[in-house]
Amino acid sequence: RPPRSTLFPYTTLFRSATWNLLADCYVRVPNQPWNAFARCPEQALAWEQRRPRIAAWIAGSPHHVLALQEVVFEKRHVEAAGEERWCVPAWLEDAAAQAGFAAVMQETKQADIEKNAARNLRAVGRATPTGQATLFKRDLLQLTGAKHGSGSGSVLFLTHLESGKRVAVGNTHLVGDPAKSDSQLKQLAGLAKNMAGGDADAARIVCGDFNATFETGDSSAIASWMTQIGRAHV
Repeated sequence: RPPRSTLFPYTTLFRSATWNLLADCYVRVPNQPWNAFARCPEQALAWEQRRPRIAAWIAGSPHHVLALQEVVFEKRHVEAAGEERWCVPAWLEDAAAQAGFAAVMQETKQADIEKNAARNLRAVGRATPTGQATLFKRDLLQLTGAKHGSGSGSVLFLTHLESGKRVAVGNTHLVGDPAKSDSQLKQLAGLAKNMAGGDADAARIVCGDFNATFETGDSSAIASWMTQIGRAHV
């Protein structure tokens, strides 16, 4: 799934991209035809081949912010915490560092991440938790605050160091079942609330995988929210 780039109103100052990385645990799961990707050759889906290309793209990215979904977290020892914790994977941290990015994972209780791992074990046969991670350029942006929701996603409040312009960047991944539009709207409402509550004067941008299409004439609940309610709040 290629990233979609967005130029913000301050086109010379801020550029963002959002990308669902497609976690390997959700690819071609037995008895789940919706993730069969029947038209994709095996080599195009193989994680050991996709990951280096994703890492190279991130390491060379010209964007100021990258909003990533379906990041597979990994557990490793954290000296500051004195224990093992779920973290942004090392390969992603390394790629981010090469481009001067700081990587901020969705701040969720470790117990909730464990529940996510257990749910994936039941659903796809692999105890690999997934979530969002947002990257921002350290030399251009300063993180001044953040708000996280277990279902709605993450919001980072960033200040451009040269201009002083402030922006709230939301990163979300809406549920994939189109029959659950009420749940999708609830997620968006939570994200909009967090964005509006952190810095009323900041410009706002929503990134993520909305699991919806936005072609002309689309009457989906998500498209309607974006054009009617979301425009007023985001």
